Amino acid sequence: LIHLGFCLLVIAFFWGDFKGERQSRQVFLGEKAVLEKSDGFSIRVDELRPVFDEKTRRPLEIVNHLTLFKDDQEVSRQTIGANQPLVRDGYIVLPASYGQAVRGFTFSLSGRQPTLFEAGTRIQLAGGKTLGVIDFAPHARRMNSQVINLSERLVEPAFLLRLKQNDAVLWEDWYFLRHPVPEPLRQEGVELRPLAPVEQTYAILTVNHDPAIQLAKAGGYCMTAGVFWALFSYYAKRRRKDRPEIV
Repeated sequence: LIHLGFCLLVIAFFWGDFKGERQSRQVFLGEKAVLEKSDGFSIRVDELRPVFDEKTRRPLEIVNHLTLFKDDQEVSRQTIGANQPLVRDGYIVLPASYGQAVRGFTFSLSGRQPTLFEAGTRIQLAGGKTLGVIDFAPHARRMNSQVINLSERLVEPAFLLRLKQNDAVLWEDWYFLRHPVPEPLRQEGVELRPLAPVEQTYAILTVNHDPAIQLAKAGGYCMTAGVFWALFSYYAKRRRKDRPEIV
């Protein structure tokens, strides 16, 4: 059993090294993140709580409250920490860090109440037209005909806006907040005045995928059983005085 367990552990090590993967995922609080190659599993960070040392105030660990989903159906809720990972179907999820990122801006929009602009926002305008926010870049730069996001720091914010009427796209382009409101929006009577950025906390999770975890567990069980069997056999032979004669 000991030798069998050792062989299983060696096979599991090489299998996991060849087929396994390790990735860092940024997950915003309240949003789902799909675990890649997981057959429909996703996680949601419900709460994040850093634990600090009482004397030095240095962070000791980060406690995350997660909800696990399988095909959009809630499976379980679990609290994870540095020594308490989430283990499911070959996946091991551990908290790594946390931070805050700008998700959008609040705007004063043509006399309306302050309106949040973030990816996915839809605003109904007069004449059956719709203004939609397609994307947001906190550090945008226009390079030739494309706009790229250089970092998550708030340097040059810009929104990719789309003006539609029914299913027809009337206008689509990037609006840089430091520039005047685009003329097509002015013609629709849309006056945008940015008020303040909107930040949201996110968790950084380390996701390890080891397809051989069950094989490694079986190898560990075999080795443990082999050790106990060897000890049992040794003491059983001593009680029977079953010892080899030395001539």
